[in-house]
Amino acid sequence: MSEVEERVRLIAEKVYASALKEEDTKETMALFTVPEDCPIGLHEIRERALQREIAEQQSEESARRKKSFMLKRSQSVSSQLPISGDWDPSSASPKLSAVTAEPGLPEGFPDFQRVTISGDYCAGITVEDYEQAAQSLLKALFIREKYSRLAYHRFPRTAARFLRAAKDEKWREEDEVLPDIWPFPHEGEDPYSMEGIPEDLNYELQMKDGIVNVYDNAEALKQQQPHSLPYPDLETFAIDLSHVLAMIADGPT
Repeated sequence: MSEVEERVRLIAEKVYASALKEEDTKETMALFTVPEDCPIGLHEIRERALQREIAEQQSEESARRKKSFMLKRSQSVSSQLPISGDWDPSSASPKLSAVTAEPGLPEGFPDFQRVTISGDYCAGITVEDYEQAAQSLLKALFIREKYSRLAYHRFPRTAARFLRAAKDEKWREEDEVLPDIWPFPHEGEDPYSMEGIPEDLNYELQMKDGIVNVYDNAEALKQQQPHSLPYPDLETFAIDLSHVLAMIADGPT
């Protein structure tokens, strides 16, 4: 075990001990205060709302200007035309079309965010501290990717490409996990309808060390022959959790 791994283990044990003693771990887990307007998500929501409001105002102003221009043009054309009994003004006046705003990104569209920390927050931080923080963050991303794959969850492509490059590997689209997405009930549909639900496959479940094991049938359960799935073991999960807790408790501030 390397010196860094030993240090991570000691920090994780300290966090575990604090939790078992029911101590107040708030100061241990958060050595700094974050203002309410700091989280990126809230900032993005406010910025999107402001951009949407500006776009709507510009669209309304553009529509008013175009309508005013078309009305003036219509009056100019109508004043130059001779008036007769069988003349229909609507045939000479241009028809105004409704102005629609340019369609933007859909709601909830995931933006790629690059965060730069500078100023007084970086004062007194050595290059070694930066390297250790980067290694801890990279380790946490690898852990996140691993458990996302085990749970058949989708992992962001941008992060996956960088992680593959960190291991001198090439990202391949065929290795990406794309879970089945079940559409939500539409208006007028019964959300509790049993129609289309798959039939019972007679699988049996058993909990082992906090992990649910799946068996093809009761006989397989009796013979302790679980279905071929990537089951995480408790020891590996505890080690991964130790890395995450150590990064949270003693990570970059």
